[in-house]
Amino acid sequence: VSVCPVDVNGNELSTAIQTQLIDYLENQREINFLVNVIPPTYTTINVFCTVQALPTSNPGDVQAAIIANLQTFLSQANWGGGNQFPPVWDPNENIVRYLSVAAVISETPGVDFIVSGSLAIGVAGEGQGGGDIILSGYAPLTMYGTDTTVTVVSG
Repeated sequence: VSVCPVDVNGNELSTAIQTQLIDYLENQREINFLVNVIPPTYTTINVFCTVQALPTSNPGDVQAAIIANLQTFLSQANWGGGNQFPPVWDPNENIVRYLSVAAVISETPGVDFIVSGSLAIGVAGEGQGGGDIILSGYAPLTMYGTDTTVTVVSG
């Protein structure tokens, strides 16, 4: 049996807490069961886009709102069901869908539309594009990429 624990923020547990967890699980396990505690796999996702703001919106406010929404969407604390109450783990949440990212941006108050051809997503350090990103590793979690660039033009 393998367990991939994280804290409330989706971060790997400290060594001391992992040791406590291992001790607890060892004391609870059945004979001949092996319990492994493994770290999750984090994938940093960058987003690049240009959006047209509504004429009545402040481009700076719209940009800040888009970035906040992307940070929430791609947060390791929220990915895979962590934002549900109580938090759950959905093992099927191993794909960052391009159109889901587009929806997060489009549904931000003040956004009129995403400029055609300007949205690209990708793993940090790799190429950016217009397709889904398949997350690999054990208990894959996303992280918001600090190289994300959101440009907002006045409407």
